[in-house]
Amino acid sequence: MKLLKILFFVCIFLFIFLFSFYIAFFDNGFYKKQFEVNNVYDVFGGEKVDSVKGELIGYFNGDNELATGLFNEKEKMHLEDVKGIIGNVLGLFYIVAGLGCLMLVYFLMIYDDKAVASVLIGSGSVALGVIVVLVLITVLDFNWLFTGFHLIAFDNRLWLLPGESNLVRMFPAGFFLAMFIRILLYAGVFGLTFIIIGFVSRKYHVLDLDKYKRKLKAYLL
Repeated sequence: MKLLKILFFVCIFLFIFLFSFYIAFFDNGFYKKQFEVNNVYDVFGGEKVDSVKGELIGYFNGDNELATGLFNEKEKMHLEDVKGIIGNVLGLFYIVAGLGCLMLVYFLMIYDDKAVASVLIGSGSVALGVIVVLVLITVLDFNWLFTGFHLIAFDNRLWLLPGESNLVRMFPAGFFLAMFIRILLYAGVFGLTFIIIGFVSRKYHVLDLDKYKRKLKAYLL
């Protein structure tokens, strides 16, 4: 049970951050707001920006090819690398979400709600701790964090694009800072939600399937 509990803990912990990324990544309203804040619409034109953004999201999601002429070959090669990373992240999200649901049902049926409550509280608490650390690093030096991520995530230097490149002008550093903060905010909400659910379940046994079985049996009889 200990190994299964650890696996369940890891699934919930990863789900908090992966689901946060998923929501932020597909949030059209966020893109529009950032394009306005960073004057991207003024540089390229609203219709062009929205069209390229939609094409990029579809490209990263594997729905279409990247046919826009806005980016040069080096930028497109970097975007191909980004597509691979995002594809892996989204794939991991679907796996974690599915496995987490299965393990939730398994723990509730085989063990009890107390085991689930402890995992929810623990994973949510650790997630909040990680978020605090990331927020502190972001406040101190987001560029260091941003550069470190690229050095780890990419095995080439294609991401070192000049400031005048269209990709950088469309997605400046401020865009990624806002995206990162939004992901952390979502993750904080989810982490706190899991903690609350865990404590409520521990006190009131809202996840106790046996309790509902007994109530249903008493009602039917």
